[in-house]
Amino acid sequence: MIKEIMLKIKDIFIKSLIPSSKFYKTILKKNFNFSLLYFFIFIFILNLLVFSFFVFQINIGLNFNQTINSLETLPKNLIINISGGYLSTNQTRPIMLWKENKKLIAVIDESATNEKINQYKSNVLLTSTNIVINDGLKSYFSVPYTKSDIKITKERITNFKSTILKVIPLIIALASFYFIILNPFFITIFLLVYLSFISLITFLIYKSNIKKITFKKVLQISLHAITLPVIIYVVLMSFNNMLLNILSFYIFLPLSFAFILISVYDTYQ
Repeated sequence: MIKEIMLKIKDIFIKSLIPSSKFYKTILKKNFNFSLLYFFIFIFILNLLVFSFFVFQINIGLNFNQTINSLETLPKNLIINISGGYLSTNQTRPIMLWKENKKLIAVIDESATNEKINQYKSNVLLTSTNIVINDGLKSYFSVPYTKSDIKITKERITNFKSTILKVIPLIIALASFYFIILNPFFITIFLLVYLSFISLITFLIYKSNIKKITFKKVLQISLHAITLPVIIYVVLMSFNNMLLNILSFYIFLPLSFAFILISVYDTYQ
């Protein structure tokens, strides 16, 4: 039975990708909940695929374990002081944290400038005045230290590690619950609000020329018509490129509106 349902959803998904008058005419005969259920399942599956893709890309579990294990390599007598917005250590050389694959995770270098993060090819660089973070786009941003006085020792770092290891399963469970279960609901609600607005505009545009048209049916058609624009938006957002990420929003708005206009027009012709 589950297999039959999934095949039916797959069939509806394929037919929803490109506006088709034949398919959308059948939607007019369907209950609104039919399309609403399809829309939620589509968002749920798409969200799950995106979540799985990013988890695989950054390899959360492996990266976290390697980062935690790298803390063991810190000098036993290490003392890090932050006072008045400046960092200092009791070490004479830069301190480096390595992954098992010999990739730098972080560097503490009091004499370094922010730009040196590119030379180190590290994810994080701690200078005397800033925390410098590589944003993955061959550039970086920096955050100044607090003005408060802080003293960090190897013992404190070890205790912190033990605490993190205890709570990390709970954090992962909560994060997974949010991104897999709650996030699709929030996305669905947000898109429904957006589609209601676009559907209202579409309804008002066609109202004078199409007598049988109703707002509810326009909204129902939009739940299918937005399928491809949403996929294009997600694909563009998945690229590690700021320009594409920004353009994705401006592409999605007119594209989704155009798909809905065309789909409604084809339905009532």
